Amino acid sequence: MSMLTAYLDEREAELKDHVDLIQKLELRAGERFEADDPLRVEVRHVLILKSGLMVHLYNVIEAVMSRALVQLAQDVSKFHPRNYAQSWFREWIRSSTRVEDGGAPQQLLTRIENASRSLIEDAGWDDLTIRSGSGNWDDKRIGKIVDNLGIRIQLGDKLKREACGHYVDDLSRLCFIRKRRNDLAHGVLTFEEGAQDRTLQDLVDLVRIVASYLRAVVTSFESYAANGSFLVSAQETV
Repeated sequence: MSMLTAYLDEREAELKDHVDLIQKLELRAGERFEADDPLRVEVRHVLILKSGLMVHLYNVIEAVMSRALVQLAQDVSKFHPRNYAQSWFREWIRSSTRVEDGGAPQQLLTRIENASRSLIEDAGWDDLTIRSGSGNWDDKRIGKIVDNLGIRIQLGDKLKREACGHYVDDLSRLCFIRKRRNDLAHGVLTFEEGAQDRTLQDLVDLVRIVASYLRAVVTSFESYAANGSFLVSAQETV
């Protein structure tokens, strides 16, 4: 088991514990309590925890994707840049020269010189940094990243429909989580309001689908790296 898979397992278990706590408190919210009982559970307590799960889910998506990109960059960086396929070679040039950062012409020239020297020598090349784009994490952003890298995520028809298909207000489930998290973070919704339209089963399904989607992404990334799919083929030259 890879470190990334183990990390995802831990986070999935964490999410399931969160849902389990909501379920237990939801049952207790229907019980009778004395008005001054310090352990009294009210519906609003459950709603706050449900909204917390939206933030929790988004956190897991962001954390897993960030770690997946770092791990992939480390795997690619073990190989000399001159062996990269065209798209990866360009990514390495962009990363090592930081051409998009601008700066003084002399600084850019120095970075280009260092990159050029790395291509001639057999050691000392810069590690690759993969662009992840800007904005919040959802299936659309992840799709753009993997398309740019040439990685195909093996989702399967059912999981693709569940994770990326229509869910609420023309949003996929991952886009829904991203929007709810932002609405909570920016005060558009209170934590009592953030998930009041979601049933316990809705939350169970969200956790299952998000975890399955992330597992497919992690597996695809790891297979891509293990197969050396980022390396130049016999028919392709840099």
